[in-house]
Amino acid sequence: MAETTQTVEVHEKIEDDTYERLGKDTPFRTLYQTTWGPFAAEVVGALYGIVDTFWISRLVSQEGNAAMALVSLMDTFGRAFGHFVCSAASSQLSRLRGQKKHDAIPQVFADLFRLCFIFGIIAPLILIPLIRPLLNFFNATGNIRQYGFDYLQPLLLGTCITCLNLFFCGCLQSEGRGSAFGIVQISSFCINMLIFDPLFMGPLKLGMKGAALSTITAEFIPMVVLAYMFFKGKFNTTCNSSHLLNKFAPETYDAMKVGFTQFISHICFNIPSFFSRKYIELGATKMGQYSQILAALNPVMRIWSFPGSYAMALSISFLPAASYAYGASKIKRTKEILKVAYFMTFGWCGVAELIIIVFGEYIAKIFDTDPSFVSLTVKMLRITYSFAILMGVEMIAASFLQSIKWNKCALILSILTRFLPVPMFGSLLFFTDPSRNVFRTLKMYPLNDIFSSLLSTIVLIFPWKSLSEMPEKEEEDSSPDMKEL
Repeated sequence: MAETTQTVEVHEKIEDDTYERLGKDTPFRTLYQTTWGPFAAEVVGALYGIVDTFWISRLVSQEGNAAMALVSLMDTFGRAFGHFVCSAASSQLSRLRGQKKHDAIPQVFADLFRLCFIFGIIAPLILIPLIRPLLNFFNATGNIRQYGFDYLQPLLLGTCITCLNLFFCGCLQSEGRGSAFGIVQISSFCINMLIFDPLFMGPLKLGMKGAALSTITAEFIPMVVLAYMFFKGKFNTTCNSSHLLNKFAPETYDAMKVGFTQFISHICFNIPSFFSRKYIELGATKMGQYSQILAALNPVMRIWSFPGSYAMALSISFLPAASYAYGASKIKRTKEILKVAYFMTFGWCGVAELIIIVFGEYIAKIFDTDPSFVSLTVKMLRITYSFAILMGVEMIAASFLQSIKWNKCALILSILTRFLPVPMFGSLLFFTDPSRNVFRTLKMYPLNDIFSSLLSTIVLIFPWKSLSEMPEKEEEDSSPDMKEL
């Protein structure tokens, strides 16, 4: 009886904590408070991309940056497994809290934790044999080829560390701890770019292997700290040894549906880059500027995180906030969160687009002051990000569909908006231009933003109507203030 009373008290504490962060404030304040951590992490991540490019340029060579522009695609495939467990934890654990099914949380936590180790084995087995075919696909030779292989192999071998790091971050999000999420990610980026990058590529002279080992080490340190804190019960989400030996819970399979949707979405977002970068590589070769254009392409792709940072952070924070509201049957709040998210992403992405267009020359000079490099980079930046204001539309739409359990619709939308537009528009622009002009081909990116935002808006009409027909749950005295009354 005493144990039951203690369990109830623990559940009430967890409910109060989660309600404070995900359910008490207005949608704007909820997103504002839970987004700043992921947003700061995205901004520092963008800065890390710039600094990482700087270190590679200074301590390896410009060919190292050219290699990064090609092989970073495979890196994103490895990280897709991490985003699987992150979104699965973030969405399902927050939804279970909204539904007050606290007893199911420890088993789901244990199941997803074990899944990280499974992915840590599967991902390298699948992806490492594909490195050389990838380099062949892009006609990479000489140092560029060797640098690409040196970077990817150790990075993919560390997939398990990436998965565990992102999984624990997803658990933090499910509790509404956006600040903690941001601190973890920022810590990882900072020790990477300020300590391990210059150390491994500098005094230790490990070259591109050093860049990969720097990333793995920087993720390993906060991962160990988080593992200790979760299993010692420092956060609301935890489990015991018996949960690690049980079979997977039914709720875990629901979580995996969300994770799989996010995984496919992440893959679909990056597979088109094979087509786009192949077209750019062929165009660069025909223009006689292979190394120059690929070197300029690396910062152009890195800068994506600047306009996309807040949109990505909003979609990350939106998922647990909307899942919690939907789990608690707060339909009006779920819809309000969507409206506010769009308002916030348009504001940030619009300002970011303006900065890139106006200050492109200064951005380019951060990477290299060579006049030809600056000229190429500026022109490519202004074409690529001419409709950056629309970047967040598809991301938030997909998170909205996942939060209300329209996983199949989210999967289809991801395929149509993330996989289809770039190859479709890229092929059209590339093959209708005999000169294979790279700058013309780059217009596939703004066309992608326009197409994806329009299609996402149309698709959201149906779930929006469905939500409008659902009964709104009456307010309960679930907050601490109401309980006192």
